[in-house]
Amino acid sequence: MVNIKIKLQILILFMFISCGKSSKDVASSTENDQNFYFSSREGDLYRIPLIEPIQVISTNGIGSNWILELPYQQVKNKKNIEVSSVSIVDSLIIVYSKSTYFPGTMTEAWLLINTKAKTENVYQIRSDYENRLTEIGIKEPQLRDVNQLYLEFKQTLKLRW
Repeated sequence: MVNIKIKLQILILFMFISCGKSSKDVASSTENDQNFYFSSREGDLYRIPLIEPIQVISTNGIGSNWILELPYQQVKNKKNIEVSSVSIVDSLIIVYSKSTYFPGTMTEAWLLINTKAKTENVYQIRSDYENRLTEIGIKEPQLRDVNQLYLEFKQTLKLRW
């Protein structure tokens, strides 16, 4: 009977250890959270961190396509958008895409991601985009070329907005 209790206790102890995170795993995840803004690579991806957890990524880096996954999935028929240039004003991420596919058309587009309100709005007409910026009090944001932005971030690990 004592032998069965000991085996049962060892089994329960093993289950607790294997199901919980080790202190090494906890330290590792904390380091990753802190490193969101301080790493230009994540595995095989090149990355530009915007506002955590939103980032622009590329599989090839400079000169290739840079993609932003839409964090709130509010744009119909779009999960991501190609990024040509980007800017951040307070909690607003502003993206310009020279070439975006929408059903039936390939066009340029402007995307506004409000991280506080958790909204995404896409504009295919420049005047509509500019009118929206005026409505929310933003005058001519400085959109920065994504390749130049990546080079700057890779060298300095800082982004100037």
